[in-house]
Amino acid sequence: DRDINTYLKDITIPDRYEKPITIWNLMTHTSGFEEKGIHLYAPSAEKLLPLVEALKKNQPARIRPPGEIPAYSNYGTALAGQIISNVSGQNYQEYVKENIFEPLEMNESSFSQPVPETVSGKMAKGYRYKNGQFVPGKFEFIQLAPAGAMSSTAGNMGNFMIAQLNDGKFKGHELLSARTTERLQSRHFTAEPEAGGMTMGFIEIFLNGKRIILHGGDTDLFHSGLFLIPEEDVGIYVSFNAPGGGVARINLLEAFLDKYFPNSSRKENVAVIANSDEYSQTLGEFTGSYAPTRSNFTTFEKVRKLLSPIQVQASKDGQLIVTGLGTGPTKWTRIGEETFKNASFRSDERLFFSRRNENDYLIMENNPTTALKKLPWWGNYSLQLVIPVAVATFFLLYLLSWVLSATFRRIYQVNDKGPSPLVRVSKWAAGITMGCFLIFLVGFALSAGSEAIIYGLTPLALASLIFGMAGTATLVIFIGLVTVCWIKGRLSFVRKMGWSTIIIFSLAFVWWMNYWNLLGLRV
Repeated sequence: DRDINTYLKDITIPDRYEKPITIWNLMTHTSGFEEKGIHLYAPSAEKLLPLVEALKKNQPARIRPPGEIPAYSNYGTALAGQIISNVSGQNYQEYVKENIFEPLEMNESSFSQPVPETVSGKMAKGYRYKNGQFVPGKFEFIQLAPAGAMSSTAGNMGNFMIAQLNDGKFKGHELLSARTTERLQSRHFTAEPEAGGMTMGFIEIFLNGKRIILHGGDTDLFHSGLFLIPEEDVGIYVSFNAPGGGVARINLLEAFLDKYFPNSSRKENVAVIANSDEYSQTLGEFTGSYAPTRSNFTTFEKVRKLLSPIQVQASKDGQLIVTGLGTGPTKWTRIGEETFKNASFRSDERLFFSRRNENDYLIMENNPTTALKKLPWWGNYSLQLVIPVAVATFFLLYLLSWVLSATFRRIYQVNDKGPSPLVRVSKWAAGITMGCFLIFLVGFALSAGSEAIIYGLTPLALASLIFGMAGTATLVIFIGLVTVCWIKGRLSFVRKMGWSTIIIFSLAFVWWMNYWNLLGLRV
């Protein structure tokens, strides 16, 4: 329960809240760190940083008090790995090899990047799906190694599962005492007593009436899952090397449970839910836009939420419709004051609504690694998507009107005195402002969904941010010039209205960029 700074030598976690972050918080993923994807990977072994340097360079912001709400953190896991190194005096990789791999005869497991030559020939290739075909990828280098750099085999992971299901023992060797194993596998945090929770490292869920402790493992190319059912002495390990593996591993688990541990009450429950209308009214308090607590809030990565918005709406038949959870729209029927049951496919899955420190959360029964935080009205995804579309449409139409006007004047040789130099400069400032913002939008639309961000800020994303700053700077100049023109009476009524509208749309866009941390280099 001590402050983790007690164990960190070259890294300092700043004090922001009354309570410090502890090892307990790191292992239950309640540290309060935001998620950062940038620099999660390195493009090559030569670009890999020592763990302590990677932790210093990529430290995420603390955005909530520790112990309040879950948000899975790769950074927190890597910090725990560094603490092991500091306390033991050993490199993390060597410590794990000596204290876990060797006793469990996991001879084909390693945190080395790339893997040792002795096992490199057994490495499976990971694939991406591009242009209608599977394309093999190269070895992936993880900067925060303790969070996901381990390479292993199904056989080796089987040895690990045997120890976990055998009170910490493997072939007569005691890796952990029975009491320590029990404490490791016991629930240590949950955001909702009736939902799943976090053990000391494992994720706890309930399916078909069985308590399951598990952990997934995802890189860009590989998707693995380790599932333990301690009361049944059952363990499953599976790894996929292509897109879709993240969903396939859960489908496999559910199919296994349905075959060997069927839940006979599921269909009956669905019928009861479908006909229940006790709580079908007053759903408005739950509707709106939500953001995962495991996401980014303080850097430009925040905008990635727009790529997969989570929306909660009320249907005409008195149910909630949730979209954005990765499984398509799902219907949920109210069965309690703040409790809903899945009416789409799994009747043994529930949603809970909870209020913590003046924040409203949606808690998923079988995903205790994150919660969904309700956003204020101005954070509504529909509004946030309308703003850039409306701005881009207006700017394009306005610039097009200038082009058409200039073309008309040239074709019909319209001769007039034209605007004054001050008005002409103001017009140029308006054009540059709109042009910069349009280039920013196009650039960021192309780069926002790029997975290349895991290696660092891409050139296109950086250029887009620069154009955004340039557009903001010329907007300030334009506003100043318009003010002078207005005072001096140099503007016609039509031009006053047109330029005022440009300023209004531009200010709305600047607010939008700032809301999504796209104003400046917030990386």
